Amino acid sequence: MAEAVRKNAPAPINWSDWIAVDDAAARLGAHRDSLSRRCREELEARGLAMKAQVMKGSPAQWFVRRSMDHRLHVEQADRPSHLDRFTDKQRTVIYAKLRCLELYRHMRSTRPGPVSAWVDRFAEQLTATEQVKLAESGITFSVSARTLRRWDRAYHGPEDVHKLADDRGGDQKNQGDPTAWNYFKGIFLEQRKPSKRSCWKRAGEWAEGHGVAWCSYASLIRQLDDRIPKEQQVMHRDPARWRSQFAAYIEQDTERFAAGQCWVGDHRPLDLLCRIRDHIFRPYITTWLDWRTRKIVGWAMSENPNSSTILAALRMGLLDETNMGGPLFIWMDNGRDFDCYSFHGRTKRQRLSKVRVQLDEDKTGGLLKHLGIEAHFAIAHNPQGKARQERWYATVGDHFDKTFATYTGPDPMRKPEQLKDVVKDLHKVPTFEHVRERFGEFVEGYNKDADHTIDDMVDSDRARLSPVQAMARWCQTRRVMADPSSLDLLLMQHHKPVRVGRNGITITVAGGRLRYGQFSDALRRFKGTKETVRVAYDPNDMRTISVRSMQFEFICTAQINATGGRHADPINRQHVAGMARQKSAYNRSFKYVADNREVEYLSDEERLAEHVARSNEPDQQAADPTTLKIIQTPVDGESKGHRSRKAAGAESHTNHASDADPLAWSSAYSTPQRFDADQDNDLLGGW
Repeated sequence: MAEAVRKNAPAPINWSDWIAVDDAAARLGAHRDSLSRRCREELEARGLAMKAQVMKGSPAQWFVRRSMDHRLHVEQADRPSHLDRFTDKQRTVIYAKLRCLELYRHMRSTRPGPVSAWVDRFAEQLTATEQVKLAESGITFSVSARTLRRWDRAYHGPEDVHKLADDRGGDQKNQGDPTAWNYFKGIFLEQRKPSKRSCWKRAGEWAEGHGVAWCSYASLIRQLDDRIPKEQQVMHRDPARWRSQFAAYIEQDTERFAAGQCWVGDHRPLDLLCRIRDHIFRPYITTWLDWRTRKIVGWAMSENPNSSTILAALRMGLLDETNMGGPLFIWMDNGRDFDCYSFHGRTKRQRLSKVRVQLDEDKTGGLLKHLGIEAHFAIAHNPQGKARQERWYATVGDHFDKTFATYTGPDPMRKPEQLKDVVKDLHKVPTFEHVRERFGEFVEGYNKDADHTIDDMVDSDRARLSPVQAMARWCQTRRVMADPSSLDLLLMQHHKPVRVGRNGITITVAGGRLRYGQFSDALRRFKGTKETVRVAYDPNDMRTISVRSMQFEFICTAQINATGGRHADPINRQHVAGMARQKSAYNRSFKYVADNREVEYLSDEERLAEHVARSNEPDQQAADPTTLKIIQTPVDGESKGHRSRKAAGAESHTNHASDADPLAWSSAYSTPQRFDADQDNDLLGGW
């Protein structure tokens, strides 16, 4: 029964197909009464007109079907040409709003009583009707009394129909032309970091000149991250930030190098000020860090870092027995002082040269090669190549630099304002010796500190180890020099091979030239030949140099040449007479067969016998289960004869601090080198 009633119920009226007689008369140019009479007499019978109530209780009125005349269609009457810039979905919503607005105005003009009494119920009926109409389009539509009033205020005629458009994200024409976006990208993705608004303006001027569309600034802000991914923006505008935050990286295996196998070296200025007397400066530290255990194996502090400070820090690490004799590999900075001749047997220019010259392996090779250490260089301008070293430098900045009143901050933007007041009082500026002493205590405390959160510094029993403990437990190979005394000779500063000239040997140190061996008999046989010699010297005492052949055979210890008069010592008769006597003695030596005063060298057989004798001595390391690796160098066995010859000659003034105290040489280099070291001391090792 109920189903039969529902079947016989009248179908709901689709109000979008009908228009009130008042509006129809206005569009057709007819009188309202004339059109109403026509509806009653003709159009109702043809199904083109009907008399109905819009709401219960309201008077009935005539409605005309829009199909009666093309002028009654919404699309024809209310569609201005500029609606073409909207999408089909936006236009459909505009037409629905117009239908609702027509019915609202008709109700307001015909229904008695206040609008507030019926408008809410009317809005609900409109919402239900339009939802049925727009169901196929998938558009969610709702009407309220407030929206009806807003539409009524905005729309006054067909020219205002665009004010009913919803352009929140649907205005595809206002997205900007692709060619204009390409221009915007070209000027926006710059390391100069131009602002978004300035690039938007420039792109708008370009688009206007080329006759293409451009978007509003608000639209640009909404679209920017979709058009240009955030990573792409950062990569082009801030490469350093991109590398640290966005760039993908390959994680390093924590067991890539075993304990004691690889050391990492670098320089860094401390973020504090110190002084030597009244000279105030920022000190530099040169450090070597064990890659696996993060132990600081060697360090040196100076005013200007150079190859001498690198050598001093390396010497400290090699002479410390807890470091197990040194590494197999070193990972170092790409600077000229780390890449000098003294360490590698060739200069940085030779290493990077596109012209490859075949080298004689017997006549080349720097300190690292003789020690059996393989050198690797970090990628230039990439701090992540030495990430563990750089992370330790951050620890130094937080836990050491900031404990001084003269803390400078890592850059001028973070410099404390009180620093200028502190520097005015010289007594508040710590001395260099004080800073160096405290830094040594800091390094010692760091190496013994097991209170950290580093996951790969955990032992098998899950106990966290300090760097010293990790080195002692995990390092399995102790590297031992075949001749321990040769280490003192190898760890001197080495100059590139030079020829012997008429005034002896000329070397370049810190941009200045020094000459040695002007009247040396041992160097006489090299004059006038193309044969070169090796030169090594102690940077802390430049009065003498050690000269060897290209096969590392010791030749002599040459003194610095005397000069004719100095600033504090004017030329006098005695001085000139002394130099004349030296020159005469040198010239007379050519007339006689010189005595065999040169040092005798051990033959290969004698060296072999000496090595066998040493190997028959009791093994001092028998109780140590650590594997020993013997390192032989070209200067093994020469240091003893070298010292005896120096003791016999009254001319030599070289003072090797390592003969008395192995660490004295290293501590000597912890003081700033003041001999014209403004330039990078790669010159110490050659060009």
